[in-house]
Amino acid sequence: MNTALINETYQRHEVLDDLEKELLSNPGDCDLVRRYFDVAVTSMQLDRGRTFLEKLLTQFPSYRQIRTLYISLCLQLKEYHAAMAAIETLIAFSNLEDDLIDAALNVRAKIGPKRVTQGKLNHLSVCMIARNEQHYLPACLNAIKRFADEIVLLDTGSGDRTPDIARVFGARVFHYQWQEDFAAARNAGLEKAEGDWVLILDADEIIAEQDLEGLRTILAEHDGGHTAFLMETRNYTHQANALKWNANDGRYPQFEAGIGWFPSKKIRLFPNNPSIRFNFPVHELVDPSVQRAGLDIQQCHIPIHHYGHLNEKRNRKKAEAYFRMGYEKLDQLGEDVGAIRELAVQAGQLELWAESLALWDRLLKSRPEFRDAWINMSGAYWQLGQYQAALRHAEKALEIDGQAKEAHYNIAVSLLMLGKAEAAMTVLSDLTEKHDDYLAARFMMAAASACRGSIKEAAAIFRFIENSAVGKALVFGIQDFAKRLQTAGLTEYAANLGITVKLISSESNQKSCV
Repeated sequence: MNTALINETYQRHEVLDDLEKELLSNPGDCDLVRRYFDVAVTSMQLDRGRTFLEKLLTQFPSYRQIRTLYISLCLQLKEYHAAMAAIETLIAFSNLEDDLIDAALNVRAKIGPKRVTQGKLNHLSVCMIARNEQHYLPACLNAIKRFADEIVLLDTGSGDRTPDIARVFGARVFHYQWQEDFAAARNAGLEKAEGDWVLILDADEIIAEQDLEGLRTILAEHDGGHTAFLMETRNYTHQANALKWNANDGRYPQFEAGIGWFPSKKIRLFPNNPSIRFNFPVHELVDPSVQRAGLDIQQCHIPIHHYGHLNEKRNRKKAEAYFRMGYEKLDQLGEDVGAIRELAVQAGQLELWAESLALWDRLLKSRPEFRDAWINMSGAYWQLGQYQAALRHAEKALEIDGQAKEAHYNIAVSLLMLGKAEAAMTVLSDLTEKHDDYLAARFMMAAASACRGSIKEAAAIFRFIENSAVGKALVFGIQDFAKRLQTAGLTEYAANLGITVKLISSESNQKSCV
């Protein structure tokens, strides 16, 4: 070999050695990263460059430039699967750009969509319906891509790039003419599924990566096709007053959002069996068909993280559409308790309090001991300023279930709004002692303390809340409650609450000056 060429090659190896040492300590130097890439390409050290950049990405996964150059080296080496995986991650955590989506589709075309392979047991099909979900969809699919054997997405009329994004992640995409019927759309997707198991997800939902192995174990342990699984959804919210609300506890730090979540539970994971299909045009469920098929129904401990409630404007628009469809469902089912309950909950979400009360009352005609109906009616009466009625309904809920913390809470709030701060404090003290993570009750205990004149005690509780998961909502909550006190004619209570706020503000200013 030519001596000059040998020397040049040796020098480039040395340059790469030096650059790698520098980059490990300073990966954010854009010029350094680019220089390393250029030297790796010009010296034909593509594989070395790809391996090193992959190592950097393991340590610094959020550096977009490193990932982009890594993708370029993979493509030059024709390692399309590695390039595709990096592109998917880039799309999941970057601003979506048409050029990026188009380039990703070109790479996906070289390897094709994810498909069920012969000879493997317990294939899983993830089935979804979506419309205009390009904001949430990349994170959802990026989380599930390594677990799903195939992804089936029915697009119901998107005007954005939802179908293309789904294809980037290897989904088989089918266009579906929307018929104002969620069950029909879900069932059309099930017809396309080829796996042994089906997992139902929405575009604004994620299963945490740390739970995927556990999910695979569940499938392996129940491969006879005789079991379906109830899965709990964590519906993240900015509101702390939802029934069964839970504060974020740090168990899923990457996936928790808002100030907390409220649960819902339904069958999401089940065998791919033609007899299992969705029912009901809105709030669709497979549960009835699973029961008819005689399958064993078990609890799955793995949660689904749902973010749709965080976009309040979008969520209200969806709730309004579901509400209209809900009456159609109710017409079909008659006095079905589940359908009435869903409609009553939606009426409350839309702040249609009188309509909500009428629906809960309708439900109670067939289920007079339905605790949640009494709790929700108590809340609706409170929103309408009818505090005696709110108190009566909360007390009825407590007769049915003495452990219902929401019933205790509603009693305390009603007592406070009736001018009985001392009585409210008694209830709240006991409630917070039993449920020390019930932040809504702590907030109301602070308010009750202020109302009865215990300003310093109230300020201490408010400061505790200010440092909690709901701290950002504290000022709004105090202002809203002060207005309600004024409207109820409790001017002294409102004034004491105002004094407490001034004390907190004064103490915060003193701390900031130190």
